[in-house]
Amino acid sequence: ETSKGDLPLAMGLGAILIGLILAINAAAWGLRVWSEQRVA
Repeated sequence: ETSKGDLPLAMGLGAILIGLILAINAAAWGLRVWSEQRVA
């Protein structure tokens, strides 16, 4: 018996995980650009 109730939860968690990774990457990139501008 396959439970279909876990699919939305899994997709939601996956989307949150991807969003977190994108946010962290964007923050790291922005921080690097900002620090380079301060040094220059």
